[in-house]
Amino acid sequence: MLLVTPPSGSSGPAAAGALLPVGLVALAGALRAAGIEAEICDAMVSALGPDSIRLAIEHSYPQVVVAVACAATADAARDVLQAAKEIVPGVLTVIVGAEPDLAATRGTRDAVVDCVVDDDPPRLAGLLARISRGEQAGNLCDVSHGLT
Repeated sequence: MLLVTPPSGSSGPAAAGALLPVGLVALAGALRAAGIEAEICDAMVSALGPDSIRLAIEHSYPQVVVAVACAATADAARDVLQAAKEIVPGVLTVIVGAEPDLAATRGTRDAVVDCVVDDDPPRLAGLLARISRGEQAGNLCDVSHGLT
């Protein structure tokens, strides 16, 4: 599984500072506790461009790519997930975020985004663990906001 913070334009590293991606670390920890290994690609702080993100996806070749997004980075998150779809056939793509704009799309799917869920690490880890055990992502994503 690959967890990605997408780039946020020219102000990404300056706006984020040289901070540990606490949200991704918390999510990775919750996933690890559920028995799922996850890699972190913090494109925002590392100032990675599209080519570097594509290389990270190719190197990891994950079954699931999770892009953490807010309203300001939603388009960049979709770009990351589009790249994942192009590189890894059958990859499950998830946007994680608590922003109200994202909440309106929670549970919806399209050709790029398989699932939009809130940013509660234990809840998301539970969802992803269920998917890794073979449950259908679409059915789970439809009720992801209610998982415990």
